[in-house]
Amino acid sequence: HVWTLARINFIYLFELDPRHQSPPMKIFNDAAMETIIFLLNLLLYYKTQVGTTFSFFHAGYYPLFLCLYTLKKLFSPWNIKKEIWVVIGKCFIAPFTKVDFFSTFCADVLTSSVKTILDIAWSFGFFLSADFLMDREEWMNRSSDSTKWENAFWYKNVAVPVLCILPLWMRFQQCLRRYHDTGKRFPNLANAFK
Repeated sequence: HVWTLARINFIYLFELDPRHQSPPMKIFNDAAMETIIFLLNLLLYYKTQVGTTFSFFHAGYYPLFLCLYTLKKLFSPWNIKKEIWVVIGKCFIAPFTKVDFFSTFCADVLTSSVKTILDIAWSFGFFLSADFLMDREEWMNRSSDSTKWENAFWYKNVAVPVLCILPLWMRFQQCLRRYHDTGKRFPNLANAFK
């Protein structure tokens, strides 16, 4: 909506399919619905954790439900979400494909989202290790053995550094590809080495 008010043709700029563009009111309604689902999940988790309400599930399942719901929303409906996943895929193969504005924008967003990516990786470890099934007291009094995956070599010395450097590496590769395609040192090499 802001880009439209500023008369910026973002659909053309990002090379998006105009048939899959949502009006601003639908985007607002979707955001409101996601907020309600998040707050309801938070409320159920809190009430179950405190023990003030009867629950069919262990309190740890509520964050799992929320993460599964978020994963579903990232891929569904596929005909609309496919565009963004294709562009993210193009970010990974940047040296071998043409770099356009949208893939550059996505790589910049991924570069700024390293902390979020690390939190997602931690969440996968948390759920796959079944730590989410621990009670509050058990979680607070856990020993270092109960969180082996957090201190494991593969997580601390492999996954975290790789996830930190991967978005920067993708952006670096994009800048080198732009230099190769255009032959212009500035701003491509300057962006690559900053």
